[in-house]
Amino acid sequence: MTTDEKFPGLVDGLHGQARQEREELIQWLLDRGFDVDQVRNTLSPILLPANRIFGDDGTLVSARDVANASGVPLELIQRLHRAVGLAVVDDPDKAVYPRADAESICRLQQRSPTASISIMWSWSRGC
Repeated sequence: MTTDEKFPGLVDGLHGQARQEREELIQWLLDRGFDVDQVRNTLSPILLPANRIFGDDGTLVSARDVANASGVPLELIQRLHRAVGLAVVDDPDKAVYPRADAESICRLQQRSPTASISIMWSWSRGC
């Protein structure tokens, strides 16, 4: 089986050392429990292990899922997402947010909406 067959779309356009290094990275990630879809759907596959340490297991959730799990109103969840620069998603039932990021909102449920937005904005800027 060729690399193109084993990892469709993951090494396209790469040649020589760049291709070899990408193949090695993909195999290393697969050996550690990541699947091809996780590698394909991330902007930076090398960060997958670090993200896992911080609680990101690759699960995507919707804004409504976050609202239901946290008790925070859906409208506030959407405002918080906009405040930190996350993509605006018209369908609140579409699972597009990493679970770990979404769960950080749950920690804010006892604060005022203004304080919550300020905190999330600061977190997103590394303050």
